[in-house]
Amino acid sequence: MQTIHDILPFMKNILIRVDWNVPIHDGITLDNSRILETIPTLMRLLNSGKHITIMTHLGRPKGAYQADSSLKLLLPEVEKLLQQRVNFIEDLDQLGHQWEHPISLLENIRFFPGEETNDLELIQRLINKADAFVNDAFSVSHRAHASVEGVTHHLPHFAGVLMERELSNLTYFHDHYERPLMVICGGAKISSKIDFIQNMLKKAKTIALVGGLANTFLKAKGLNVGQSLVEDDAIDLAKRIIDQATIDGCELWMPDQVRVGKSLEDIPIDKSVADVHPDERILDIAPRSLDDLLTAMSDAKTIVWNGALGVFERPVWSNGTFTLAKELGRLTQQKHVQTLAGGGETVMALRQTNTFNQITYVSLAGGAFMEFMEGRKLPGVVPLL
Repeated sequence: MQTIHDILPFMKNILIRVDWNVPIHDGITLDNSRILETIPTLMRLLNSGKHITIMTHLGRPKGAYQADSSLKLLLPEVEKLLQQRVNFIEDLDQLGHQWEHPISLLENIRFFPGEETNDLELIQRLINKADAFVNDAFSVSHRAHASVEGVTHHLPHFAGVLMERELSNLTYFHDHYERPLMVICGGAKISSKIDFIQNMLKKAKTIALVGGLANTFLKAKGLNVGQSLVEDDAIDLAKRIIDQATIDGCELWMPDQVRVGKSLEDIPIDKSVADVHPDERILDIAPRSLDDLLTAMSDAKTIVWNGALGVFERPVWSNGTFTLAKELGRLTQQKHVQTLAGGGETVMALRQTNTFNQITYVSLAGGAFMEFMEGRKLPGVVPLL
């Protein structure tokens, strides 16, 4: 794999893809992890005399300008972390111009039609006057988009520091994990994690299904989950996974005690899943089931975690997610369990509990993290190898 150390001296103008799709509220960046982790790549390029043009997306604007997805909102945070001024490029026609500062930020790449369809005309405009391309956005490298995969057909391409680190660590976990393996899979929906769960059935001793994702499985088992988030069109698939787990000898663990409310503003009530009322929503795991989950983790040698156990953004519904984060940190540091965590909300929970640096490895990716662990070839990674 060619990295930024292999970029030749005459390659002065570098086009770089990062993933700065970070949460912003009222102009404040709530979690700057994804920006921070790309700073080493940017500084190494700048210190070697390169001129850099950064591409990233923010949100899902679908090929049109949206004020709340403009990268102007990120510019103050980026300049603060880099400790220098950054040129802001609003229009593709401005690419390749002479700028005052050696680093430029292109407006949200998903504002431009053709990004998600890997359009050749857009690619040709992006590479205008660029000498080389650097991919430091592992977390979007499962997408065959213009700024991720398309440009690699037209420019010499290299891996950034973050990309190299992600691939090295995830490859190790994929190939050399210690058994028994436990997977904890949560978050809002089952649809985006089906392939990951099915793949892990053949590897893991236990798969714990938690968070909103678990509701679909609980309903598939005939339990009433009230007004909880459920993907009804995935219930038959959930049933097949339950059956397949039995065949593969993998235990599918789900909570039987949950915390419910009729709204996010309610005071949490702990009860059995069997007792959830038709007008209630499951919003967190209850302490009794949380204790069972922690006990189930105790004999694992490797634990992989992706996805929250509840609506942890609200303090009253954060106990399950935050307790799990702290326990994973403890097992890693005190029991030498190999722990791997990934995904945006998982990273945020680790940051908020000050356990990010206690985990063996934390991937900033979500979908790419899961697809890589499934053994898939990622469109943005293949050209680098």
